[in-house]
Amino acid sequence: MKRFLAVAIATLAVLGTASSAAALGVGVGYRLPTGDLGDAYDGGFGANAVFEYPVAPLVSAYGDLGYTTFAGEGSRDGIDVWSFNAGAKVNVLTLLQVGAEVGYFTEVDEFAISPYVGQGLGPLQLSARYKLTGEAHWLDLRASVSVPF
Repeated sequence: MKRFLAVAIATLAVLGTASSAAALGVGVGYRLPTGDLGDAYDGGFGANAVFEYPVAPLVSAYGDLGYTTFAGEGSRDGIDVWSFNAGAKVNVLTLLQVGAEVGYFTEVDEFAISPYVGQGLGPLQLSARYKLTGEAHWLDLRASVSVPF
């Protein structure tokens, strides 16, 4: 119990040092399947609802709810994938961000880890993620716009 209270107090202290407000946003992007998934499906498009919360001056926690549709190759029907992700990102240079997220992906029915690299330009975020683990892999190239609240 003492350890839990110490962690909770430390977390609240870090949250109190956040330098900006939480933000909500939307994003759109291109998804490029690779490996076995790329053999069966063509590239697809997706949209995401994004939430970001600064936890320290250079660190943000974020989450998103996403929808992706991959076109089937040849006579194969396409698939629609919903994703639920959460992660953290760090501003390592003025505009460069790196991070990672974990998430669950429907239709391919798996949890995955995705490394993240991005660039913030005011409310505009440009990013690349790669769904690294599991059986289905793809590159997610995304642009999103967020507004603080």
